[in-house]
Amino acid sequence: MIIKHNNPEIWAAWGTLINKRPYLVNCLFEIVELSKRYDCKWFKAGPVSKEGHPHHPLYLEKNAQLKPFDIDGYIIKTSVKQLFGYIKLLKDYSVDFESDFIRSFYQSGLMDIQYLEHMTTRPICIEEEMKHLDNADYAFSRVLLTAIMREDYFDNGSLMERIKNGDLVRVLKKLKKLYLST
Repeated sequence: MIIKHNNPEIWAAWGTLINKRPYLVNCLFEIVELSKRYDCKWFKAGPVSKEGHPHHPLYLEKNAQLKPFDIDGYIIKTSVKQLFGYIKLLKDYSVDFESDFIRSFYQSGLMDIQYLEHMTTRPICIEEEMKHLDNADYAFSRVLLTAIMREDYFDNGSLMERIKNGDLVRVLKKLKKLYLST
């Protein structure tokens, strides 16, 4: 971070290592939250990688100019990628990083806080709602993901049950398929 005309600014630069270590992405999430509190602007110099990572200053051309960097868009894209990366781990029931995992859900933008409006059962019955997953659109898949996460909030431990019985993996696979097709 630098101070320019008494205003903090952040020059974004990191490589692909950030996706290989979930804790680094979570550190970036914290930095982004802090930067919003201080109304910091984000900048990049030069092109970004295929994944959207700003290149490190060592790799810049001499005439590279600073340009605004969409950190919010990057965070959403990275969170979604990180979340979909958990699918393989969930199949093996190896979620020893539950706080990182849950945080990815909220950072990804894949959850829908208006989920109650789209549920067909009252009170909500996830088992019944899961029957609609095969024909679900993107919106309903997001709603179902949110309902599963909210269920765990009210019934601690239900998320692990949804992982073990494969419900969460099925919802994430459906979301991934629909997300990538848009």
